[in-house]
Amino acid sequence: MEPLRLHAKSTRSQPGKSTHPPQKNPPPQRSEPIRYPSTNVTVSSRVDDVDAHLRHASSCGAGITYEPRDMPYDVREYGVRDLEKRFWSFMTPLD
Repeated sequence: MEPLRLHAKSTRSQPGKSTHPPQKNPPPQRSEPIRYPSTNVTVSSRVDDVDAHLRHASSCGAGITYEPRDMPYDVREYGVRDLEKRFWSFMTPLD
């Protein structure tokens, strides 16, 4: 059986010339990044020990939103806002 041979044509663009067609409506140039409100994202993370994690987060200045509690979806969970006011929830599965 003969080995499979692949052929690829290499095209190199010249400096200052694009191989892509120009966009009809290029995005506007920005001097600063777009800043979005921090409330549009919630991060949930699984940890080994929710209560120990809460103590550590509190000692670092995080704002506790709700204390650890057993949830109906079989996890022990607490909520916190970090120093930039983003919301996080941390959970451990109930045994």
